[in-house]
Amino acid sequence: MKRRINPGQFLIISYALVDLAGTLLLFLPVASNQPTSLLEAWFTATSALTVTGLTVVTTATHWNLFGQSVILVLMQIGGLGLMVLASIILAMLGLRIQLSHRYLVAQDRNYFNLSGVVRLIRDIVVLTLILEGIGAVLMAILLPEAWEAGLLPGLFFIAFHAVSAFNGAGFDLTGHSLEQFSQHTGFVLVVIVLILLGSLGYVVLQELFLTRRWRRLSLHSRLVLTVTAAITITGSLFFFLSEYKGGLAGLSAADKGILSLFHAVTRTAGFTTLPISGWTEPFIFLMIIMMFIGASPGSVGGGIKTTTVGTVLLAIWAIVRGKKDVVVFDVTGKINLTTFGK
Repeated sequence: MKRRINPGQFLIISYALVDLAGTLLLFLPVASNQPTSLLEAWFTATSALTVTGLTVVTTATHWNLFGQSVILVLMQIGGLGLMVLASIILAMLGLRIQLSHRYLVAQDRNYFNLSGVVRLIRDIVVLTLILEGIGAVLMAILLPEAWEAGLLPGLFFIAFHAVSAFNGAGFDLTGHSLEQFSQHTGFVLVVIVLILLGSLGYVVLQELFLTRRWRRLSLHSRLVLTVTAAITITGSLFFFLSEYKGGLAGLSAADKGILSLFHAVTRTAGFTTLPISGWTEPFIFLMIIMMFIGASPGSVGGGIKTTTVGTVLLAIWAIVRGKKDVVVFDVTGKINLTTFGK
């Protein structure tokens, strides 16, 4: 009797196959400027597909245009979600998206309502392309240095960093992250916005930009926005104070504020505008905590998620006050607090 693969197993196998394809493409001699080991290709492909951003070779110099293009595609697949991409292909071929496939999409994107999966797929693609496109246009205007190598290299440079920022991948084509652009205020602000939007999750982005129910946001969206704002503000203030006479010394007050905001936001991406080696130990410790928390459910980022932290803190606060229910935004969440601490 044949063993049937459940949706979760199919999802894992699908990602493994894409990872393998990316590894083999990067392992090809035509993908790099110098010999590449299978382990280096595998590590890079996995890091790009999972939008982690860790590298064992310098992306800017080790990989050529073909190799960098493979990394770009893997980052986009990782951000969109493999099942979303498969759904797009099925739709383009005129095939019906089966219920089992919809379940995989919902599981892959941490979505809550199975009946709205087709709309979610459409919204994810539309939002991703629009936001990345707007970000790329703004980057092209605000970063003249991108065009020094010519039109096509400039377009690729802009597209690569727009995709990397929105998907929280942290890959760069400079060899030193975004440190050489730290004085380009407009460019840094665009990267900040792209990283933040990508970290919120597609459910939140749907409500903010498509349904535009700003006064009637769901509890999930309100909790995500509140916790994200709290982490960002706390991290920004801490970096500003701890690096005021260090890495931020000599900069204007506005630049200090923007770079502080950048390094609080980049916890979900991995970009830097000031060398990590110059950070103070207290902020490095805080950054570890912020990275551990990570982004929000259904987003491109990892971590234990902002909603998890928010729920735990609210539950603890309710226990301290002797309450049996968690109440936030005038909504009661039924959590069994009698066993929460056991």
